Amino acid sequence: MTSNEEFNEIKTDVALIKNDLKNLSENLKIITNISKTLAVQENMLSTDNVRMNKLETEVLALEETNARLQKEFIQYIDKRNDELLDNIREMNKSFSDKQEILEKKINRHDNLFNYLFGAAFVVGFIIGKTPILTMLFGG
Repeated sequence: MTSNEEFNEIKTDVALIKNDLKNLSENLKIITNISKTLAVQENMLSTDNVRMNKLETEVLALEETNARLQKEFIQYIDKRNDELLDNIREMNKSFSDKQEILEKKINRHDNLFNYLFGAAFVVGFIIGKTPILTMLFGG
């Protein structure tokens, strides 16, 4: 080989190396862009994970609060039901007592009516059997 051929060969090699360097540079830019995109996405995932953890904590706190409030509500309802049942029992007892008093009054009035009716019957019987009284009152 002549020096001219060697020089041309070296020029070709240099041109190929420049082309390879250019391709490597472009590929490096692409890899850098991909790396930046991945870093941004990783940062977004990290932020999303932090948000998810915060939301999970809030959801757990809300569930605990909900469970506590449900328990308190059930206790309140049970207490209120017991109070209402006690009031109903007291009212029932009061009505029963009043009913007994009214029944006694009714029985006294019935007894008084029967006594007066019997007395009137006896008086009428006596008046009907006595001739003087019959003449005075007619009959």
